[in-house]
Amino acid sequence: MMMSLFSLAGKVCLVTGAGRGIGLEFCRAFVEAGCRQLVMLDVLEDEVKASALEFPQDVEVLPLRCDVSDEESVKKAFGQAKSIFGGVDVAVACAGLCENYSALEYPAERVRLLMEVNVMGVLFTAREAAKIMGAGDPNNNRGGSIIVVASISANVSLFSSSFI
Repeated sequence: MMMSLFSLAGKVCLVTGAGRGIGLEFCRAFVEAGCRQLVMLDVLEDEVKASALEFPQDVEVLPLRCDVSDEESVKKAFGQAKSIFGGVDVAVACAGLCENYSALEYPAERVRLLMEVNVMGVLFTAREAAKIMGAGDPNNNRGGSIIVVASISANVSLFSSSFI
């Protein structure tokens, strides 16, 4: 009874960062909840394609290389999802970087990359998901859910207590 409330039967689910880690766990959970059309996006193409092979044959999996920091890459991936599956019902922005540098020594180019993936990647993913789900389009009321995954790292100070 309870699982029927969370059923994803007939739903198309898309996950960024799906090649491993939390993103792959979202994919597994969605399939367990009945999803049979799954779009797996990851910048690591070989990894996402290998991970896609673990799902049963009754699940249509579309594993794609997608760099969420590149707006055109995200648009292309959502376009492929729409073309193949007709749209997206659930989108998870799960791709992210976490590097362990002291704030005093964090290389600027790595901060830029972190912002491009962790911030702009979420924006691009959520925006394309909203478009494909019909936001702002009175002729398309598909609707859907957008899930944004955050990290505890946002709440952990990069400065050590000995610095203070």
